[in-house]
Amino acid sequence: MIKFNKVIRSIMQTESSLQKSLLSGLALATTLATTLALSAVPANAQEEIKIGVPLSLSGPVAFAGTKMRDAMELAFEEINGSDFLGGKKLVPVWVDDRSSQPQAISVTQQLALRDQVSVIAGYTASNICLAALPVAQELKVPTINSDCVVPGLGEVGDYVYNAVAPSADFVRQLITNFAAANKDVKSAAILYQRENPVFVGLEKLMTEVFTQNGIEVVAAEAVTSGADADFSAQLTSIASKKPGVLAILLIGGQVGPAMVQARQAGLADTIFMGEQNFDSIEVRNVAGPNAAGSVYPSHWFAASPVEQNKKFVAAYEARYGSTPDTFSANGYSTVWVLAQIIKKAGSGDREAIKKALEEAGDMDTIFGIDGKTAFENRVVKLTPFFFQMQANGTVKQINY
Repeated sequence: MIKFNKVIRSIMQTESSLQKSLLSGLALATTLATTLALSAVPANAQEEIKIGVPLSLSGPVAFAGTKMRDAMELAFEEINGSDFLGGKKLVPVWVDDRSSQPQAISVTQQLALRDQVSVIAGYTASNICLAALPVAQELKVPTINSDCVVPGLGEVGDYVYNAVAPSADFVRQLITNFAAANKDVKSAAILYQRENPVFVGLEKLMTEVFTQNGIEVVAAEAVTSGADADFSAQLTSIASKKPGVLAILLIGGQVGPAMVQARQAGLADTIFMGEQNFDSIEVRNVAGPNAAGSVYPSHWFAASPVEQNKKFVAAYEARYGSTPDTFSANGYSTVWVLAQIIKKAGSGDREAIKKALEEAGDMDTIFGIDGKTAFENRVVKLTPFFFQMQANGTVKQINY
C-alpha cells in the first residue's frame, strides 16, 4: 500500500511538471504570436472607429433610406480618403430597420451591445426615431438622427442629437407666406397618414395656421398606412368641397400617386402643398405635369451656392448619374457633421464623443445660406427655403 501511494505521488508530480511545461510553452507561443502579429501591422495603420448606420433599406420608407445610404457611402469615402481625421478611419456598420419600429429597436440594441459601435448616425422615418432613439439614450450611445423631423427629439436625452430640424416651423412659415401671396385662395383640405406621428401633428398645425391666415379647412381625410396606394375615396370626398389648396401629408412613395389621383378626382386647379418629402425626383417622375404649382419648404436645394454643397452635388452626380434630393443631402451632411465631432473628440470613445457634441460650436454644412450651423438644444439650426414644382419636372425657388 505504501509502495502504491509512492507511485501515485510520483505520477502526480510528473503530471504537474508536464502541466507547468505545457503552460510555459503556451505562454511563450502566445507571446511570440503577439509579437509577430504586432510586427506585421504597418506603422502608419489607421485607427478604426465603428459607426452604426441604421436606415430603412426595405419596406415603405426604403425610397428615402436607399438615397441616404448612397450619399453616406460617398461621404465616408471622402473622409477616409482624405487626411481630415489624421490616422483615424470611419468604418460604417450598415443595418436595415425594414421601416419597422420593432426592428429599429432590435438593430439599435445590436449596434450598441454586439457591434460595440462608437456612435450611431442614421434613421430614416420619424416613427422609427420615436421607437429607437430612447433605446440609444438608455444604452448611452452617442447618436445623430439624420432624417426624422418629429418635434421633441431634442428632449430624448443628452446622448441624442439631431442633424435635421422639425418640419413644423418650416410648414408654419410656408402657409403664412403662401396666404399672403395668394389672397384668392379661401379654402383648404388635408390628406394625411394617420399612422405617422409627424403627419398627425402637421395636420393639426396646418388646420390651425390655415385658419389663422383666413383660409378655411373644409375637409381632412385620413389614409390608414404607408402601404396604401389608392386614395380615390378620400380624394373624391375632398373634391366635392373644391378646396383652393390641398395639403398632402403622406410618405414620399405615396405623394406622386396622390397628386395623379387628385387631378383625376376633379381637383384640376387646386394647388398641392407638402413638406420636405415633396423634394424627390420619384415624386416628380410619377406625378408628371400633375405636380405643377405644388409648393413645399426645405432646408436644402441642389442649386444652393454654398461651396460645400456644390462639391457634394457634383460628386453625387458623377458617381450616381442623378441629382441628389433632400434625403441624400440629409445623409451626406450627417456623416460630415459626425466627422467634425470625432475630430474634436480625438478618439472613438463614447464619452469623448458625447462631450464633443456638447461643445460642438459652429460646424461646416451643405445647408443654409452660409454653410455654417450649430446645435441648439441638441437640434441643428437650419434656414428654410420655399419651392414650387414646374410642369416640366423642374423645381423653382420661391422668394416669399
